[in-house]
Amino acid sequence: MNVFVVSLIKDFDRRELLNKSFLKYYNDFFIFNALNREDAKIYIDNGNKLKKNKIEMTLSEIACALSHLGIMKDIVLNNIKFAIILEDDVIGGDEDIDEILKIYLSLPENSILIAGGQEGLRSYKNLYGLSVKDKVYRIPQLYYRYLSRTCCYVVSNQIARKIIQLQSDSLERADQWDKLLKECENVYFSPILKHPLILENSHIEKERKIKKGNNILQVIIREGITYSLYYYLRKIITSYWARYKGYIRIKDNEK
Repeated sequence: MNVFVVSLIKDFDRRELLNKSFLKYYNDFFIFNALNREDAKIYIDNGNKLKKNKIEMTLSEIACALSHLGIMKDIVLNNIKFAIILEDDVIGGDEDIDEILKIYLSLPENSILIAGGQEGLRSYKNLYGLSVKDKVYRIPQLYYRYLSRTCCYVVSNQIARKIIQLQSDSLERADQWDKLLKECENVYFSPILKHPLILENSHIEKERKIKKGNNILQVIIREGITYSLYYYLRKIITSYWARYKGYIRIKDNEK
């Protein structure tokens, strides 16, 4: 079993908490030294391209994407069949690692399993899937866009290769799953590990909040009326389509 943990060198306290939470497995974790904002600036200054998005990538997002890309390259270089990837603020314990491994080994080859981490996200209420077993869902491609964060997931060697290829021309956010997984059919979700609800200590979430704004007026000004209407109509349509197809709204099924 290969478990990578993305962690900035300075975040010693986070790793100490992980050590206490994952007493059985922590010594087997591979701590991947995350890139920081300065590394992101150097990446841009060297002329590397970023994907064009309505909301410009923050330096923390660039550093995050490069860190996860580095792990993908390690997976491919070392011919690792699949790996669990965690971020150092993830909430869980050893029994969750056991559960993730058990679930992943039951899935089709070359699958990706998003193992939780959607707490506090508005998009979570729009995430639908097909139930394949207790609290394990296969996500139809139409709903990839409602998956977010990279705090806990399992990726196969083949999918890692695809992500490397997609990120090589121009860098995308690490959790832009609808784009990074557009050629992947076996995408699964299970609410196992959790992301902190209090985001003050999250490097990436603080910058995202500033960029996105806090109210609907800011969104309309940034996106434009046409796109904003399309965005909200799409959520309504995908909700009705899910009911028609018999998909389960995952947030409701957690209760």
